[in-house]
Amino acid sequence: MTSPLPLSDSEKLHHIGYESKMLVEVLKIGTPEQGIELQTDKGTFGLPKEFLLNIFIEQRALHARNVIEFLTRDNDIKMQDFFDIRPSQEVLRALDTLFDRVSAQLLHMTNQRVADVLLGPVGPIGKLWHESEFHPLLGEIQRFVARVLAKPNLCKKLTLNDKNIYQQLAKDLPLASSGRPGVATGIHHDNAVRVSLLACGSSTSSATVTLFPKIP
Repeated sequence: MTSPLPLSDSEKLHHIGYESKMLVEVLKIGTPEQGIELQTDKGTFGLPKEFLLNIFIEQRALHARNVIEFLTRDNDIKMQDFFDIRPSQEVLRALDTLFDRVSAQLLHMTNQRVADVLLGPVGPIGKLWHESEFHPLLGEIQRFVARVLAKPNLCKKLTLNDKNIYQQLAKDLPLASSGRPGVATGIHHDNAVRVSLLACGSSTSSATVTLFPKIP
């Protein structure tokens, strides 16, 4: 079996954008335990509410873990491929805690898997992952996105679809007073985000974007 070829910067930026956008979108939706009903044009696919809750918990955790790997680990796609920076020690501790929790409770069958189980009307329905646990991670994503959009040499490596995703992330990520990204009033963008949006061209935030991990 031959080793895969290294990914180009454009491909790496695509995957980082995909993981980040998926995390932000699933956090926007919320979960049923917060009183947010999951509505589709076909109801909820006939699935029990408890099943849907687990799906959303797992989606949050999966994409969060992948982005933390990019930010803090020396993997094939890592922060140092683009910028020689690391999170502060305080943020790094928060990211490591979240990473370890995801690994122990969702990706591996460990004793920790039974921690934080919610008791529902029909028994255990999942693990409570409060949105505040993701705030340090969202802050690091915001800073990375702003840096990418502010660098013309990186901006031109984004496909049109990926550029739309990064520009939407720059607008969605500042946390509103509710704790959810981009869903309440009172959202303020710092100067770095404003400058980065201008540097990378006009915003196309209303455009439809395609979210899927590109297969080389």
